[in-house]
Amino acid sequence: MLNILMITPNIRCGIDIYTENLVRELKKKAKISINSVPLKPGFFRFYVLGDIIKKKSDIVHIQHEIMTFDRFLGLTAILIFLYTFLTRRKTITTFHTVKSIANFETEIASQYRKNRFLMFLAKHFIKYSFTLVSFFSDQIIVLTKNARDVLEKEYEIRNAVYIPHGFFNPTKVNEKELYKFRASLGIGPNDKVILLFGFAYEFKGYHHVIKSLPSFLKNHPETKLVITGSVSQTDPKQCENYLSILKKMAKSLNLEHNVIFTNYIPDEEVPTLITSSDVVIFPYDPTQSASGTVSTVLPYKKPIIVSNTPAFDFLENGVDCIKVNVKEEKELASSIGLLFDNPVVSNRLRKNIERKVRDMSIENVAEEHMHIYKCLVHRGLGQKLDKDL
Repeated sequence: MLNILMITPNIRCGIDIYTENLVRELKKKAKISINSVPLKPGFFRFYVLGDIIKKKSDIVHIQHEIMTFDRFLGLTAILIFLYTFLTRRKTITTFHTVKSIANFETEIASQYRKNRFLMFLAKHFIKYSFTLVSFFSDQIIVLTKNARDVLEKEYEIRNAVYIPHGFFNPTKVNEKELYKFRASLGIGPNDKVILLFGFAYEFKGYHHVIKSLPSFLKNHPETKLVITGSVSQTDPKQCENYLSILKKMAKSLNLEHNVIFTNYIPDEEVPTLITSSDVVIFPYDPTQSASGTVSTVLPYKKPIIVSNTPAFDFLENGVDCIKVNVKEEKELASSIGLLFDNPVVSNRLRKNIERKVRDMSIENVAEEHMHIYKCLVHRGLGQKLDKDL
């Protein structure tokens, strides 16, 4: 039996949900045992090292996000990787955030512009953090092809394979639940709904959609924009500040009756929230490299509009989605109108999304992980991993 030790952030976020779904599916497979080690926030997280030492495992699989795992110069991370390396423990690392060096430098410059020394340290730390993690890992997994290409070209990391995020079967919602939920948000029976789903960070570009609404509402007055108002545990201050900006923007544009901010939506109500929408928009900043929320939404076969960013490189414009320059408000408003007014286009997207979800199901993703696990354990027999699985 294969024994896997899964290390993942112990906060409710996209990585946590991704890992939860993956582990659930992996546990359905025969002859595999998975122990999860939650990575709690804090400077000293040496208990993780203790768990690795105490719990027997064939493979240590780390779900890695640079601002969660490597914070405070990655002291815990370095010790974990050093221990697994010295004890010859097979190690897999899944990178959830991979950006070009230029994009990272832009973010660092905006964050540390008042302190040149910290900016210098952060720039070099990010580059060498990826390199160091790759050196100590037997295998790197990334969630988009763009991430794999960036690692190869800019970080000279050659041991990365692409496995998509994976989609699970949607939860069915009955009409009574749907009507009750819409009414609780103030959505009328004839209202059309645009949904912005996920934690509210500035890089998600929700403000672009609000700015596009006034011109769109001239032809579609019975439209509600629903924005999930959940505050992330990863960076609650940023979420709260951004939500405050969005609310002020909606008020200044006289959109209070058309823009709805929800409070925290429990996991069990997420299917109802998504089902109640007509169009879902992901207007992310072009630097974003991955999106877990789109994997939650797509199984419900809702027409989607996305920005032209590496996070959505697995989607084809005009086939699975509509890709737009979200900074162009007229273009964004026109695309929403197309999906509202042209059932031929929206139905074609739904059909293609259904095929995409089937091909990239969480079941297939779990099988691909099993393939990697088995190859690593038996690598001494001469087995090699494919470039992409």
